[in-house]
Amino acid sequence: MFALIDRIPGDAAAIEALGELARLPLLRNDRIHMVTLAWAAITGLLAAETPRSRELAYEAFAALPASEREDLLRSWKAPSVEEAYPAKP
Repeated sequence: MFALIDRIPGDAAAIEALGELARLPLLRNDRIHMVTLAWAAITGLLAAETPRSRELAYEAFAALPASEREDLLRSWKAPSVEEAYPAKP
């Protein structure tokens, strides 16, 4: 997963693969302390700053249970994904 993050934004296939991984329940349940690998995938997609990576990040974020979304936003210290990772003009 982290190798995929390194390959974006220049690799559309990496973006798509990371988007799929971010939505897998297995990654949502794999935790390092409170943080899940799905959170890392979502963060990586947002950091890639491409329209498609942002779209996939939003989809993966929306697929998280409400409590997970709240926890992730709390970890980012932001009220929304858009405020945590604003789109670049």
